Amino acid sequence: MFLDKGQGEKVIAIFHSGRFAYKKYDRLGDSRDYPTAISDHVARILKLSFLDIPAIRRKKFKVVVDTCHGAGGPIFSLLLKELSCRVISLHNETNGKFSRPIEPQAKNLKELEKAVLAHRADIGFATDADVDRLSIVSDKGKAISEEYSLALAARFMFSHFKTKAVTNLSTSRMIDDVAGHFKTRVIRTPVGEANVVSAMKKHRSVIGGEGNGGIIIPELNYARDATAGITLILQMLTEENLSLSQIAQKIPSYHMIKTTLTIKDPKRFLVKTTKIFSNCKMDKRDGLKYIWPDAWVHIRASGTEPIVRVIAEAREEKTARGLVKEVIEFK
Repeated sequence: MFLDKGQGEKVIAIFHSGRFAYKKYDRLGDSRDYPTAISDHVARILKLSFLDIPAIRRKKFKVVVDTCHGAGGPIFSLLLKELSCRVISLHNETNGKFSRPIEPQAKNLKELEKAVLAHRADIGFATDADVDRLSIVSDKGKAISEEYSLALAARFMFSHFKTKAVTNLSTSRMIDDVAGHFKTRVIRTPVGEANVVSAMKKHRSVIGGEGNGGIIIPELNYARDATAGITLILQMLTEENLSLSQIAQKIPSYHMIKTTLTIKDPKRFLVKTTKIFSNCKMDKRDGLKYIWPDAWVHIRASGTEPIVRVIAEAREEKTARGLVKEVIEFK
């Protein structure tokens, strides 16, 4: 788990107090070899209560994976072998020479899209360098946006458990629509994995995460884990006996627009932006989020840089772009 805000402030306070001693790097803590770490983690994934491993194996899914020369190659390979998948690997070697921008956003997955079509695969999976984010390419060779990963995972978990989902304020409202279908709801938190995990513990949620492709399954661990996400998605395909493209069509789609503004005084800008919109709900827990029945825009100041992040989502792309434009023009 990440440190939450209070824990982080304590660490910073210790630094500013100067009440600590310096040590050489090799005198801090200790290090131990753990040669079975990958196989142990895969074994734990395969024991998740909602999985039917023999059923997945009988499907013999054809899967294309893109780990972009990050850390995911070995664990993806072992996991999919254990699930009897027929695997085509792209950039599997863990050499750190990233083959694409490491964020598994749809725009960065053109090679994976082509490979899924060329191999007539059932699905394509992509992750980032440290394997905590999962993005999906459908059987039609279409990268469906990393925002779908959590929405699909929540849809599956809602069908098995009576639970709420937890995610941050910047995640697509697709998950809210899915929750409504199952007569449950979504708990929203400020952006940050530590905030999501804290709320998951409080509400005893069995599913949570972030819209950037981060899926958290506490039965395994309180961290975003792309490997667990892969297994959940394959279980979903097995149970529903439908293609990924058919299942994705069951979730209402939205258009999300993201941009970054360079602002000399982000905090002052946020104060000004309280006057941009009216006749809507406002959430002030993390910057400003304006919410309408079919759209929202979230305006957040960076804590480390003189920038403001603006994210808008709506049924129509024109509406989402219009919301972003209004914020930019207010600058």
